[in-house]
Amino acid sequence: MTDPERDALDRLRRADPLAGTDPDDWADRDHAAAVFARITAESRTATAESPGTAESDGSHNAAAESRVTAESLSPDASLSTEVSDRAEASRSGDVSGNARPEGYGGDDLSRRRGLRSPRVLGLAAAAVVIAVASALLIVSNLFRDTTATASAAELLRGAAAAAVTNPAGFQHIPAQGSAYQQVLHRTTYTGPGYSYSIDTTVRTQVRAGGQASVETTTGAPEFADDAARQAWERAGSPVLTGPVRGMFAVAQPLVYHLGGQNLTWAQVGVLPEDPVALAAALTAAAPHQSVYRSAVQLLQAPAVPAGLQAALYRVLSEQPDLTATEHAGTVSISRPGEATFTFDRATGQLLRVDRSAPTDPSTVIQSAGLAACVAPLSAAAPGEIYIGCATGAYILNQLRWIGWGEDQATATGTAGVRDCTPNCAAGPTTITPVDVTVSQPQVCGYNLRIYTRVDMRYPQPVKGLVNGGTGPDHSGTADWWNLACPKG
Repeated sequence: MTDPERDALDRLRRADPLAGTDPDDWADRDHAAAVFARITAESRTATAESPGTAESDGSHNAAAESRVTAESLSPDASLSTEVSDRAEASRSGDVSGNARPEGYGGDDLSRRRGLRSPRVLGLAAAAVVIAVASALLIVSNLFRDTTATASAAELLRGAAAAAVTNPAGFQHIPAQGSAYQQVLHRTTYTGPGYSYSIDTTVRTQVRAGGQASVETTTGAPEFADDAARQAWERAGSPVLTGPVRGMFAVAQPLVYHLGGQNLTWAQVGVLPEDPVALAAALTAAAPHQSVYRSAVQLLQAPAVPAGLQAALYRVLSEQPDLTATEHAGTVSISRPGEATFTFDRATGQLLRVDRSAPTDPSTVIQSAGLAACVAPLSAAAPGEIYIGCATGAYILNQLRWIGWGEDQATATGTAGVRDCTPNCAAGPTTITPVDVTVSQPQVCGYNLRIYTRVDMRYPQPVKGLVNGGTGPDHSGTADWWNLACPKG
């Protein structure tokens, strides 16, 4: 940086005229350009006033016309139309802000300054252009983040490191918990002159061993706008293709779909975490698609351990032709002909995957993490709760809820409480009506809210309560159970 540029930058910093500016707003850019034009003009004036640089009294006076006072550089200074005009004039070489009359080379001002050769005038104009360009370059640099932009590979390696400690991550699913994920798939369909989309929400709860409960809810088709609906109606309101609206649930071993192939829970569990070996394994599992596509598909699947997620990011960091875009703490990675995926830079949490082809869905990960034995707030209200995550010694079932998903929900149902005196295997079970309240929701993992308090009330004293009972048989009419975010 030259001394004049450094001086101009120091003046700008002292005046702080760029506070609150938007680098994408042209008015703000013009403001900055005008400020630097004035600073440049003042610098030229100061140079003209210094010994040995003044060309004539006329040149000194002309330069003085464009001088900028300290008050004009104050933070409260606003960009007026006149200043904008002066900035434009400065960029064109006329610091007076007035249009040059015809025959400029022979006007009174030129005669006062003395006639100059075209070469001299050209050099002078070039010097002005260089000075202004240097100032604008400083403006451009000031608008940018001073931190150097990381490459896509560096950002992906950072995601790999962050994924290991992601609050939503885990290495294994605890016996008294489950891995939970909720995603939204949006598929867009087109017809002659119209388009519509269908949203499908998938909630997957996976227990240790890979047994999964999957609940799928498909919404009604939604047109992009009124014009699209009207175009569809003009076409005779043809049947809209896509999945059927409704909800269905299934319990089955978890299956991972990879390039038309199915992998079991056990097969995914033994995938290597070395990036070279993992890339080879992905190629072997799905030979007809790119490693990039396979890694992104597996990265968005439910119940993928944190170590494997980190390895997938490292595999992706080695793929060619990647482009990274950073925005508000997130990073989007794209590749020609492939899906674009976005993750949180601080945690490595995958946030969304945007389709690479019109027929592919866009996917938004809405929540993920380890859940306790009580279903998360975003899941369907459970028909039963196993107190203490036990196998059936203390169970609440036939639950009918009011307000599930809110900060507090209540239910009526039936409780089966086993009296574990002298032991749970030999003790009798009491079947009784129960009133249940769940409350104190807490965030576990990524956007995953769970209730951390369950209260039960009984019409008659019940033996074998967990916390509310008294005496040797732990009997009482009220009981409670506190939960916490599981660790795995």
